[in-house]
Amino acid sequence: MNISFCCVIGHRKIDITKRSYVKAELKQEIKKAIQDGYTNFISGFSPGTDLMFADIIVELQRKYPINLIAYIPYVNIMKTKNRTFQNLIYKCNSIKIYSEYYAPFCFIRRSQLMVQNSRRVIAVYDGRQKGGTINTINYARKLGRDLKIIEI
Repeated sequence: MNISFCCVIGHRKIDITKRSYVKAELKQEIKKAIQDGYTNFISGFSPGTDLMFADIIVELQRKYPINLIAYIPYVNIMKTKNRTFQNLIYKCNSIKIYSEYYAPFCFIRRSQLMVQNSRRVIAVYDGRQKGGTINTINYARKLGRDLKIIEI
């Protein structure tokens, strides 16, 4: 675990009516993390929460000496036509790729690695009791991470 590392987890689909709220809350949590000494911010670069988080980090890099680190589940995701992804991936200070090929477990394992390598975890969570977000929240709790939940 790295004490200056903070990661984000959350849902891929965020209702359009909640996006501005989520963005404002993420920005506030990131600024708190910076004030607490965090300098390295990990995003899984999935649509939704991850890319919103990465975009905020890039914006805040103009004011703070912070790093954006991408944790990619498998190589071919790098070929996505998602413009936001492509714009942000080139602004990363570091890119880590979990697997050479897609496998059913690669997203879960990528999320676990993000949590293992972070001291703080920021989660955007809508209350669902099944899925990757709640599983990763529970994993962060199990490891005793400093967990900040943005409820939507």
